[in-house]
Amino acid sequence: MVLVFIVHALFCNEASNRGSTLKYWEAYAPLTKNIDDNCRNIEHENLVSIINRVNSEYSFRRDVANNKELIDQGTETGIFRLKNSLIPNVHSVLWKSSNGYAFVFVMVAGENITSAVDILGLIVKYSLSIFNMAENQDSQLLQYPEKMVALLHVFLPAGQLLFLNHRLIKQLERDLNKILSDKK
Repeated sequence: MVLVFIVHALFCNEASNRGSTLKYWEAYAPLTKNIDDNCRNIEHENLVSIINRVNSEYSFRRDVANNKELIDQGTETGIFRLKNSLIPNVHSVLWKSSNGYAFVFVMVAGENITSAVDILGLIVKYSLSIFNMAENQDSQLLQYPEKMVALLHVFLPAGQLLFLNHRLIKQLERDLNKILSDKK
């Protein structure tokens, strides 16, 4: 199960790291079991720590990459385990970068990584086309979050990973197009 989905801007150096990088997030379940007044602050700190870790991994990979085409393409995929003082349980964090954004799944440990990679790839693909992220960066993502909700509702219902085959992907594409056309 995916606990949290995050979209944030990537920064390659600290000088460009100004302002908020978080563009969208959807929590399907809390990362911690605490239910108190500090829960909101703890969740915020968890999100910040995840974003910082993804940014640092992306920057590291970009710095050590010798392949100019890979750097220009800007697509990277990574996975790491997450456990710290704020998050008592071990979680897997899967991320994929594209066009200056990182799309992140925070999942329970032991989740099907292959299925998660496939679904995250589809979400990235459709996000780029729906929001025209290559052209106008994040303006549409910030203006129309309901489109991202529809995309996640179709490909990641309630945070559950689906086993996808060609026919199911085509059906989900039709469902997504119907939902998005109804919203216009």
